[in-house]
Amino acid sequence: MEVVPLIYFSHAELKEPDEISARLEQITSENTKTSFAKSRLSKKLKLSIEDEEMNYEAIEEDESPFLIGVLDKETRDITVCETPYFVMKPACYLGSRTDEANLSVNAESTYAEKLNALTAAFGSSKKRKAMQTKLKNKIDTETLETAVSAAVEESKKTVKPEQEAEVVEDLEQFSILPTPNKNAKTPVEVYDILEILSVTQNEFDRFTSEHSAKFATANTETIKKWKTMNIFSEYVTEHAILISGSKSSHQYKLQKSKQLAFMNYLMMLYRLKSAQLRAKNPFSTMEIPDLVAKRLLDQYTVLSASNAQARNVRSMPRRLKDKLICHILILALHIDDFTTSLDFFQKDLKLSIQKLSDFYQALGCFIKNQVTTVNEKKVMVKKAELKIPINETSRLEGKKRARKS
Repeated sequence: MEVVPLIYFSHAELKEPDEISARLEQITSENTKTSFAKSRLSKKLKLSIEDEEMNYEAIEEDESPFLIGVLDKETRDITVCETPYFVMKPACYLGSRTDEANLSVNAESTYAEKLNALTAAFGSSKKRKAMQTKLKNKIDTETLETAVSAAVEESKKTVKPEQEAEVVEDLEQFSILPTPNKNAKTPVEVYDILEILSVTQNEFDRFTSEHSAKFATANTETIKKWKTMNIFSEYVTEHAILISGSKSSHQYKLQKSKQLAFMNYLMMLYRLKSAQLRAKNPFSTMEIPDLVAKRLLDQYTVLSASNAQARNVRSMPRRLKDKLICHILILALHIDDFTTSLDFFQKDLKLSIQKLSDFYQALGCFIKNQVTTVNEKKVMVKKAELKIPINETSRLEGKKRARKS
């Protein structure tokens, strides 16, 4: 049905009605006269008219006493139109007295808004100035939220790299887990070990040259000495035994020795205590190239200001520690040809079998039980295997559990 509004001005008529600007909109309005009227008139029309000298506003009356019919001269049919009735009243405004926008009132205005409108129209200059100051200092909720959000976004852009860990600590979009290569055709292609460790092939060979030679040429007596003196982690020591006794090619043993040397560096970092990390040189008592030490500290630790010590203090937040664990487990998969026993890391990383299973599943591995012989006794060993296609279902479940724990 066509809407034809009927307008009545409470105090006078417009001098030039053809030059006005009118706006008709629908608003939600409560009517408490009767329960019937309340249910029937939950939404009403609001009409606003702007003139050079005065603005007018009105909400349609609850009951319209008029109907308008439109006659079609050709068919002689009359169409009855919906006829909302508006009693237009002047809207109070500040005009040229202030720099604020027009301050209008209507039936839905609050007491404070009506009081401000009266002050603007009839108040003294002192009252108007006080009101103007109050309006300028008023901050609504939406504006405040927008300003805070903008400040947070700006802080993310200007944050320094060493402070990034604290800023994005709880952001879900930041993940410690590397993204697997979904187009991989072999397990070695799922996680590029050089990309994971953030080194080039040349850097990897250079960083591991000294220690890899030590592992490749070690004999049984030397390895026994390492175990007695607890020089290396259990994983590194046991795999040095496997490499020394292996009948594989020299090239294969050299590759595994290099990977084991880098695993030793990661284990050194993981075993550092908080007090050692705060020292000027955390690796002062360990055999590790200076360039490697700097690279590891930059990748897995952060520096933050300390008021108590008046200098920057190094630490390893849980997020970066979990990242280090992930990289250790991925490197172990490469060393063990993608089937790794969880028992070694239970002691070296001081993590439960369930926690290690969650990490490996989050990396897309299959967890399986395997019977093996240890000291002439058969024992059940839990192993993680990475194969194609990766275990996508367990990866998602393991990722959730690793986040919660």
